[in-house]
Amino acid sequence: LSAIGWNEEDIEDFRGQSGVRFAEGAYTMDFLTAGESEYVVRAHSITDNINGLRLTEGRMPENDSECLVESGKFGIGFKLTVAGSNPESTRKRFRHETFTVVGMVDSSMYINFERGSSSVGNGEIRAFVYLPKEAFDIEVYTEAYVRFDQDFTIYSDEYDSYMDGREQQW
Repeated sequence: LSAIGWNEEDIEDFRGQSGVRFAEGAYTMDFLTAGESEYVVRAHSITDNINGLRLTEGRMPENDSECLVESGKFGIGFKLTVAGSNPESTRKRFRHETFTVVGMVDSSMYINFERGSSSVGNGEIRAFVYLPKEAFDIEVYTEAYVRFDQDFTIYSDEYDSYMDGREQQW
């Protein structure tokens, strides 16, 4: 994560580091939805090779005004609208005000019921949504994901040993 963001050159630099299998930039933005009640939703860009999604219903987006939502939230055909009560700086970071749900997914980023907290609205993230990268209007990536060559079981002693010092590598 970066408060100032990552550009494509940063991502290329990550890709060139020793032991890196793949690196990819991504966008994340929290926003309030419009409707009968406002929800805090975390929007992620769909990545190509990291943070896998499993489509459980519907289809993948075919344009930048379509989205995926977590299984059991909203429904296919639902119009998810970025509320006008969001700050203008938030609203301007999306290419569209409304996105049509075309599929439901399970995400490897959310393996439990907790969705995290946010500085938006009441602070409780109620759902996640995935948008094509083209749906965001942000100059720099808000996140950089790196996959290393090693496939250790997460949180194992081997994994912990391998990861020691990796944060300082960059």
